Amino acid sequence: MVYYNDNLLNIIKKIKLKEKPGTVFAYKSLDTAILGYCLQKAIGQPVASYMQQKLWQPIGAEYDCLVTLDHEHGTPRMYGGLAICSRDLVKMGRLYLNNGEWEGKQIIPHEWVARSSMVNKNEKQGCWWGYSNGWWLDGFVGGKDKAFDKQDFQAEGYNGQMVYVNPASNIIVVRQGYAESNVNWVDIAARLSNLLNTCSPQTTTNRKHRPRPIYRLV
Repeated sequence: MVYYNDNLLNIIKKIKLKEKPGTVFAYKSLDTAILGYCLQKAIGQPVASYMQQKLWQPIGAEYDCLVTLDHEHGTPRMYGGLAICSRDLVKMGRLYLNNGEWEGKQIIPHEWVARSSMVNKNEKQGCWWGYSNGWWLDGFVGGKDKAFDKQDFQAEGYNGQMVYVNPASNIIVVRQGYAESNVNWVDIAARLSNLLNTCSPQTTTNRKHRPRPIYRLV
């Protein structure tokens, strides 16, 4: 209903609040579409132009920011309409790996990155620790009993696209392409990260003073 709809605003205007915000976890693409619409109204310019200025330019992205719309001059598809190449995905992962800092400049507030990328053990009843601000936090290796000891996180896109970040091993893994049946790409990235971590003498858990991360494109 949402992904290829050519009039998102018409859907957004008909949506009614079901639960009080911050009380129940339910992954819905439409929520992100609503946030994108509200953001665009608040800043008074296309979301892509704003992201170009605030994110793409500061990190030296190789290509301009591109967000698809439901129709010409329409509403941005913020739930899955971001077109980005692998190298720029790596840069976005590196930005979060370094607590929102890029080449000595704070691009995203440290507090926001921490809230987005670290498991909250004190989530309210009805919420879930495995997702926060667009990032999935459930890509750990070691079983559910190790869930709260992990530090890795990932953003997942349509058809298995992914940027996986592991601060503990200082590794970023990016995947583009189509999903393959019965393949858990997040699990593969997590296991690859842990394997490379055992072979790397440069690993550090200090996110303020770390060497350049290891990049892997799969």
